[in-house]
Amino acid sequence: DLYVSRWHIELDFRSIKTMMKMDILRCGSPDMVRKEIDVHLL
Repeated sequence: DLYVSRWHIELDFRSIKTMMKMDILRCGSPDMVRKEIDVHLL
């Protein structure tokens, strides 16, 4: 079910943001989100 898959993705993003102490992902596209996470890891 698409809704269940999306819910799991949302929970994964919440976990990543919590672990990295990121309040908001400011980007909209998946590619830019990856780049924002990479920069935050530096």
